[in-house]
Amino acid sequence: MRICKLIISIFFPIILIGQSPTVSLTDTDSDNILLVTDTVKIIATFSEAITNFFSPNGGGNGDTWQIKEVERYPKSRVWIFTRTGKKIFSANPYLNNWNGEFNGSPLPVGSYYYRLDLDGNNNIDFEGWVYLHR
Repeated sequence: MRICKLIISIFFPIILIGQSPTVSLTDTDSDNILLVTDTVKIIATFSEAITNFFSPNGGGNGDTWQIKEVERYPKSRVWIFTRTGKKIFSANPYLNNWNGEFNGSPLPVGSYYYRLDLDGNNNIDFEGWVYLHR
């Protein structure tokens, strides 16, 4: 029994949360036989792209809270709160522009809670803590 070699070709310029991308399977030896076929589930994760620490010290690096490639999500919404629940920042869309200030004044060092709706459907896709250090 000969098992043909399969190449999984995946190219997704943008995968949005909740989408189900397609996977192509190619018979590389051209015998038109695929011995096993399975449904492949791709889970798009994003949490690694959310920075959990930043230091707005005017040095030009890490001066704002960053979400990598957030520009791919033009409907993104973000809310940031103090530990006591006071909303100190919101943006629609988020453009990596929170600099650790509230009403033009620097916030103290500490942890702040964020909520992120990437696709603008009013469901929170990610939430967690970001640490602000000066």
